[in-house]
Amino acid sequence: MKLSTRFTASLLSASALGALAGAQETLDFTIDAVASQGLVSGVTPIGPVNGTPPDYGLSGTVGVVLDGVPGSSPSSVSLSGTGGAIVAPDISAEIPNFNPAAPPFAIITITNLAFSFSSPAAAVDPGGSFQTQVTTTVVSGTVTIDASGLTSIIDIAGFSSQPEAFAGSVVVTGTDTRISGQYSGTFQIFDPVAMVAADLNFAGTLAADFAAAAPTVFCSSNANSTGAVGAIGSAGTTSFTAADLVLEASNLPTNAFVLFLASDTTDFVPNFGTSQGNLCLGGTIFRIDNVQNSGQSGAASIPAPFTITPGAAFDIGETWYFQAWYRDSVGGSATSNTTDALEVVFAP
Repeated sequence: MKLSTRFTASLLSASALGALAGAQETLDFTIDAVASQGLVSGVTPIGPVNGTPPDYGLSGTVGVVLDGVPGSSPSSVSLSGTGGAIVAPDISAEIPNFNPAAPPFAIITITNLAFSFSSPAAAVDPGGSFQTQVTTTVVSGTVTIDASGLTSIIDIAGFSSQPEAFAGSVVVTGTDTRISGQYSGTFQIFDPVAMVAADLNFAGTLAADFAAAAPTVFCSSNANSTGAVGAIGSAGTTSFTAADLVLEASNLPTNAFVLFLASDTTDFVPNFGTSQGNLCLGGTIFRIDNVQNSGQSGAASIPAPFTITPGAAFDIGETWYFQAWYRDSVGGSATSNTTDALEVVFAP
């Protein structure tokens, strides 16, 4: 296949693709509200803080970063500090009076409360278990303290706990991934009006899931010499653990040379160079492995190159775009054409 000079300069060998990889991406895991339950408690110099009721649930999202090598379960995990774990219902607690017949010393109400969780990267053992230290930070929240007829309102957004032990697990099942573990975070609250100080502790289970999106086709292609429009698709999954993604091109002329291309950027260049096709990829464009042949079926396929260099060509959570470029002829003159393009988000 004859390549234009401008385009050839950006078509590097497959090994160069690995040089771009390495930027770890944050995945938004959806918190399992049924499994993510917790308890609130606390202490003050004048007595305990009792939640009424003491239990709460979490919903929303939590940011997770996973790393590993293709064909194996994730080998490291961290919580990125992004997302928002929403606490419901609103927290109501009291500091009881020494005299059970007397009103409480203080009523504490916390509304619009949401957390984020962050941790350093921790090794995941072959069974999926890991140990780390998690810092709980208040994304939003307002504390109202009523004590002896005095009311104070405190915005606690930005308050952070000290790092606390977190024993967790990462389980990959097909293209679905679940992270879970036990967390605890203590926040120091001080009311300068009523001179009430309290250490409030939130502890419970954090369980969240990531479901991989199926690859999606985008962009447009032009009819080739067969009258059909070249199409790209895939077999297998986007799972890094399975490492079984296969790129497929169909509706091609028979016995045509085919190149599969990849980029982490999109573009649209109609009839690029002398081609009859549209280039749907942008930025630096990479050639995947060797030239294929469409044979008598007018189709070609190639495994996605998960292990191009030591390390991975594509990282967990990254979005990559693929397209097939193939030889064709119009009126007996050699030319080339392209399929449409495929967007892939690589799942754990």
